[in-house]
Amino acid sequence: MKIGENIQLHREQHGMSQQELAEKLGVTRQSISKWENDTALPSFKSVLMIGDVFNLSLDELVRGDDRLIEEYQKDKGFKLSPTEKVVFSIIGISILAFVSVSMWPSLFQGVWVQGLFEFAQLVAFVALMMNIPWRDVNKLLCNRKLFWLLMVWLLLVATPYIVSATQDTVTGFKQGVQESQRY
Repeated sequence: MKIGENIQLHREQHGMSQQELAEKLGVTRQSISKWENDTALPSFKSVLMIGDVFNLSLDELVRGDDRLIEEYQKDKGFKLSPTEKVVFSIIGISILAFVSVSMWPSLFQGVWVQGLFEFAQLVAFVALMMNIPWRDVNKLLCNRKLFWLLMVWLLLVATPYIVSATQDTVTGFKQGVQESQRY
């Protein structure tokens, strides 16, 4: 039996509409329809979730659907999402910048320790961003206490950078005015 027929059979046995199943799986009703009509195949994650919804093993769900089994056995290769490409590019550029700073500390007034600290911050931030369950972020931010704790934390983290940038801007502006008055 093909997976589409199997999904439809179990959905009907459980008295569920396509819309109800779609909501449980976090997909569209059209996706369910395409699966049941064998015009598209569900992702592996969706197949696992369908098994959970109908209390079926993976074997019971996909047995007999050679097309689905072949699709999952294909070597998809190593592909990065656009977000992962950006993140790894930033990490690569940061590593190159750090190596440059540490190799020629006299060019950067010997601030390689600060560079190492900032690089560690960047790596920690990237790791955090890659592991956040983004679908749940909206739900979390609806919690006022968590929202304000996050805002206070961000303010505390950002304050030294904001103060430094403001001081540098004012100093640069004053130096520019003084130099322009000399001429």
